[in-house]
Amino acid sequence: MKKIKDFFPADYRQAVPGDEGCVSPDRMVDASTCALPEKTWFIKNSTHLNTLGGDETAEYRFMDWIFENGVDATVYNGVYPRFLIKNADGLVPLTAENDVSALWSYKRETGFFARLRQIFADLGALLKLLFKK
Repeated sequence: MKKIKDFFPADYRQAVPGDEGCVSPDRMVDASTCALPEKTWFIKNSTHLNTLGGDETAEYRFMDWIFENGVDATVYNGVYPRFLIKNADGLVPLTAENDVSALWSYKRETGFFARLRQIFADLGALLKLLFKK
């Protein structure tokens, strides 16, 4: 996992011009550099799969969807966008709101009291996310 200092800065623009939306909400991935950006998905909090398990996990449903759609499967669909996150609800679109790593500010405060305020704000956001249900 990348360290906070390794995330793309807030003003980062994707490396390859063209299709917009190639930088992930957590600023860890630039999909514009992929060989096939329109056919490459990124799933956070998931592992690589083998097809021997055959259980009904969210990842297997995603793989079934890809196999069913064949060559027409792209990141431009209403079901599985380019950036996903695995959580208790299955695979859902990755957003700053559902990504725990996005809770902590990328630009850190330097003053003691400012950092203390930031820590409490981050803790509050984490607790809100954890006990939302």
